[in-house]
Amino acid sequence: MKRTASKPVSTIRFCEDVSEVINRVRTAFGSIPMKAVSDLPEIKAAQTTVERTARLVLNGIEDMAMWRGALIVYETTWLSALRTLQRSDNWAA
Repeated sequence: MKRTASKPVSTIRFCEDVSEVINRVRTAFGSIPMKAVSDLPEIKAAQTTVERTARLVLNGIEDMAMWRGALIVYETTWLSALRTLQRSDNWAA
């Protein structure tokens, strides 16, 4: 694994970044409960990726570009699940 020389990143930064993503996702879901898709394997995998990437960046193994990529995948995964749910009309508002 590579070691990257970069400024130290705090866990607070990671929490803020994830909160921003979750707030955008919540807004997109509107009245549709996020719980309707939160147990999907792809959502769980995206969450695991975010957690692992945060650890790698905190340990200096990966950089913030990797973190931003993980967040993009995380948000995209949620929004994709939302579109699928909306097409199925399989939710109660």
